[in-house]
Amino acid sequence: MSPLLSMKTLIVASALTVLAGCSTMTNKEVGQIDFSYSVPEQEQAADKLIAVVTPDFKDHKAGAPAVPNNPFYAMAMANQASISVNFNANFNQSYRDELLSSMQNTFKEIISKKGFRTSEYSSFDDMTYTDKKRTYLASVPKLSLVINKKTTEKECKHGYCSEEGVIQITGELNVSFIEPLTQQVFINKRINLSDFNISKEYIKQADSRGSQGIGGLINLMFKPKVYSDNTDKALTEALNEFYTKAAEKIAVYVSREEFLSLEDDINNLKNIKRF
Repeated sequence: MSPLLSMKTLIVASALTVLAGCSTMTNKEVGQIDFSYSVPEQEQAADKLIAVVTPDFKDHKAGAPAVPNNPFYAMAMANQASISVNFNANFNQSYRDELLSSMQNTFKEIISKKGFRTSEYSSFDDMTYTDKKRTYLASVPKLSLVINKKTTEKECKHGYCSEEGVIQITGELNVSFIEPLTQQVFINKRINLSDFNISKEYIKQADSRGSQGIGGLINLMFKPKVYSDNTDKALTEALNEFYTKAAEKIAVYVSREEFLSLEDDINNLKNIKRF
């Protein structure tokens, strides 16, 4: 090998070594959950017990994508999958239990501040016959929360993929209060979560698949020095906003005067119930 060729080979090898050491880092913005609500001031005590049941949550699971037969299409799908985010799955895995537990606590605190005594149950079925007899009303909320993702830009180039868009919270929250023995509904309020107009922007960037070898090293010259990923922050901010707005609605629907005005009807139901 000639000295000139050896020198060129050494320069190319050195350049590739430098590029190989310049892997792109990811700036992952992690959000902070804040499921809290400042409950209005304490009202006069009423000698009534209201049971608070953990909200019944309707799960939403996305179906598995079909496996393509075309290998080139499969590679393109694999690249898209490297940045695709399932916000509903992330919520169910990381935040759902905390949300439902916090919501039950907020229900309890709001009802307590309205002057009523409270008890709590994981489900309505946990209430015994004795519990139902001594309980004035039971709160049995139902939550259907869906996080819709609307992608505004998605592309793969220079060995990396990027996706941008917005997430929006939809679904509904039913705030129901029933007489426990008969399960007669006395109060039922439906909150349309779309009315909250919750929308958060997100972006995620990541390496594409199959971008290795010399071509992959060359792509390093065109990649961002730092990838962006604010998907967790967007999700937590959307959930925090939902929680505050939902709690405000619940506080309006829990009326001390309305609850007490139902006493005669509730007592009549309890007296005529036969087992």
